[in-house]
Formats: sequence, C-alpha cells, structure tokens
Amino acid sequence: MTQLTLKIKNKKDLEVLIPLLERLRIEYLPAPEKKVSATQLAKYQKIIAAGGDASYFGDAAEWQQEQRKERDLPFRKSGSA
Repeated sequence: MTQLTLKIKNKKDLEVLIPLLERLRIEYLPAPEKKVSATQLAKYQKIIAAGGDASYFGDAAEWQQEQRKERDLPFRKSGSA
C-alpha cells in the first residue's frame, strides 16, 4: 500500500479529484485544518515553560515499597530476609 499527502490550494482541483478517487475506489482522509492563534500558542508555551506540579503524587519510593511489600524477592525463599 502506498500513501500520499497532497496539498491542493485550488478548491476546483479538489472538486475534480474527489470524484476521481471515489470512482477508482481509492480511500482518502481529509486532513483536519486546525490553526492555533498566537494568543493560544503563547498560553500553551507559558504552561509548558512552567512545568508540571507533581507534589500531589506523594513519595514515589514509599508507594513502591508499599506495593511490593507482599512480593517475594527473586532467588529467595518466602519468609527469609
């Protein structure tokens, strides 16, 4: 299977191409046209630059020890330390 990405600036060309693709039974997916405004972009960049607050996660090492407390360690018999 071959995939192509086409950039068609002329709407009339697109109106000719779509029926041809359908006639030839060629599957096509229109690309979503999503533009971000300069204001939105600045807002998103500010969020990324600030980083994330992970303080609500708690202590990762403590959680890991609690989760593994009941598991046997490899190459050791159960109950021995």
